Amino acid sequence: MSVPYSDDYEPPAPVLDIAIVSPKNCAGRVHTRARVDTGSDGTILECGIAAHIRLPFLGYIQVGGIHGRSESAPVLRAIIEMPPYRFETIVAELGGETILGRDILNRLSLRLDGPRLRLAVS
Repeated sequence: MSVPYSDDYEPPAPVLDIAIVSPKNCAGRVHTRARVDTGSDGTILECGIAAHIRLPFLGYIQVGGIHGRSESAPVLRAIIEMPPYRFETIVAELGGETILGRDILNRLSLRLDGPRLRLAVS
């Protein structure tokens, strides 16, 4: 699968269209676009998704950002789908953007083609 970078970022950034699925609620599913971030340890969901599809709550974690400050974020169990891939994982919910971190990215082979502004996933 090869997809173009998103022009919603400056400079353009690699993104993937994903589905976030509740492991306990068959009807719980949200489709969203996630920024690919190899610098993020884990996957982060934008606020509101977890409650909308009733993801199982596991507790809280301190999440640190690039600005050096940390904040508490809910931790939840979720399934991330990018056909043909499906991964059960633990996610945090924080901020206004969904980010695919290394917990998912390390299970895939990625090729960032900056000059062509394309991301290949296999």
